[in-house]
Amino acid sequence: MNAFSHFSSDISVPKANLWRAALVFSVFSALVLMARGGSAQVIAHYVASADPTTEGFGLWPYNGGITTAALPNDQGMAAFQIQNTGPSNEQAYYEMLGGTGPYNAQGSGLTAAQASEISTQGFTLSLEARVVQGPLSGSAGVFSVNATVAGFNGFRYDIDLGINGSSNTVVVLPTQTAFNGGQFTGTSSVAQLVVTGTGYHLYQLSYNPGSGAATFYVDGIARENGYAGSSVSSGATANNYGVAFGVANNATGNFANVRLAIGQINPATGIAPGFLSPPVLTGGQFESTVSGTAGLNYIVQSSTNLASAIWLPVITNSVPFVFSATNTFAPQQFFRAIPQ
Repeated sequence: MNAFSHFSSDISVPKANLWRAALVFSVFSALVLMARGGSAQVIAHYVASADPTTEGFGLWPYNGGITTAALPNDQGMAAFQIQNTGPSNEQAYYEMLGGTGPYNAQGSGLTAAQASEISTQGFTLSLEARVVQGPLSGSAGVFSVNATVAGFNGFRYDIDLGINGSSNTVVVLPTQTAFNGGQFTGTSSVAQLVVTGTGYHLYQLSYNPGSGAATFYVDGIARENGYAGSSVSSGATANNYGVAFGVANNATGNFANVRLAIGQINPATGIAPGFLSPPVLTGGQFESTVSGTAGLNYIVQSSTNLASAIWLPVITNSVPFVFSATNTFAPQQFFRAIPQ
């Protein structure tokens, strides 16, 4: 049995300077997500309390039991609760759709172009989630919450969250994932990290294709370097499934944000680029969720010319937050978010 599903909202975006600018969107009769500079993209993004199937994800076909609930306010965050109720595969996952993988009629995982970009430019996997309940993690590495990326170099890169006897969050970056005795485990040659409590934090893997390894950040602070992932050669996890998130081992987890983007976190600052989620037209206003490094302020700026050096501030707030804009009389209007 092999764990792990995937997720996607598959949005193609030209690429920005990932350390300064974020995604930019243009207000026309139709909206186009853009960024300053070349050809970057947010590959997949799940955010807030929506059902993941409305944001480009499909249920992993080998799930065990699953129950879900939208949470408009969980510790101040909009989130989506996933509970794994067992018993057969002991997992409840969502998979990214639209790629060359085999797990959905629409295709799953990364496209060939996305896999190529990751292989040369790297990726950043961001996860804001918390464990609600689950088995004690312990030395065996039994986990409750997981987000994972695979499908471009024969390796998978995971963030596993569990809970210990002191009701603190245990974080494992597994170099081996196994299913034994009815439980999924993730074990690593690197020591487990313990984060106090079971609240939300921003967990990020920033993958460097030059070294074939990732740096792990918690709330913008680098905590581990040189995470080389897990080699996979057989079973479901050897296939292309892009990014996946969910819970296992009869656990419950709440997910506020899961995002896979091309490019790496600036190692000099540990600050993630700002991102504007795909805008939605609601009541005559375009709404987009601004996200980045948790706890930091990001500035939304506006311009009527993408090439202009003049960008006017619109709103500053601590991420994540929702930004609204009316469709102005300008023939086009661009927005971007940058860390303050």
